Amino acid sequence: MKLVLFALGICAVFSNASVVEGKLESIKNKGELIVGVKNDIPHYALLYESTGEIKGFEVDIAKLLAKSILGDEKN
Repeated sequence: MKLVLFALGICAVFSNASVVEGKLESIKNKGELIVGVKNDIPHYALLYESTGEIKGFEVDIAKLLAKSILGDEKN
């Protein structure tokens, strides 16, 4: 029984890997990474009304992901 569950787990990992790879290719082809964050949590994502920018940890992570996937954090 454990072997069957292990085999099912392995299949799930590989099927998810192909789904993720397909999504990454879709993002690369589009040339744009769209990320949603909240804008009211200090240090994580906070909207600064004076500049209209959202800054914080979540924004920094989104920029790192964009740079890693697309080569540029502005997209």
